[in-house]
Order: sequence, then C-alpha cells, then structure tokens
Amino acid sequence: MTVGCARQTFRESLPGLADAAAGDTGDPRAIALALEGIAGARALAGDPARAARLLGAAAAARASAGAPLPTAERGDVDRITTALRAACGPAGFEAEFEQGTRVPGSR
Repeated sequence: MTVGCARQTFRESLPGLADAAAGDTGDPRAIALALEGIAGARALAGDPARAARLLGAAAAARASAGAPLPTAERGDVDRITTALRAACGPAGFEAEFEQGTRVPGSR
C-alpha cells in the first residue's frame, strides 16, 4: 500500500468513527474522549475547522455529564487546540468550536 493509499484510507475511515468508538456505550465521557482523539486526527489530516467543531462537541458532552477533562488528557487537548488556533485564527477557532457545542445531542 502506498502512502497516498494509506492516507486516503485514513481519511475515509474518519466519518462516523466516534460513534463506532464510543457511541454505543452512551457514556458522554467515552464519546468526548473519542471526539477529542478524532479532532486530533482531523487536524493532522488538514481539516482544522472540523477538528475545532469536534473539540466543541467533546466539551459539550463533558459538560452534559459533569465530567471535566482529566488532567492526564489536558496536554493532548491543549496541543490540538493550539494547532487549531494557529490554523483557523483565534476568532475562526472560537466560531467553529462554538458551532460544535451546538451539535444535537451534545448537551
């Protein structure tokens, strides 16, 4: 498999991955963790706006469960957020993040 084929396979696997990874559990914390991981993958795949929306949805899921981001995971989310702010600009990041918090079922 070439790198190009691997990259395409990776991109094709991203939609719906959060549901497959955690959605069946119904646990908002597990869903948030999956969304945060996928946000990192979307950022690496060159889709910062979608990644910011995923972080927003993850934050809303955590808030709905009263489950703040654990300290052990803070570094990863902060790293992703920093990269997304650089890619989208601060205002662009905030707008996309906010849009993610309004995803149906995320609160």
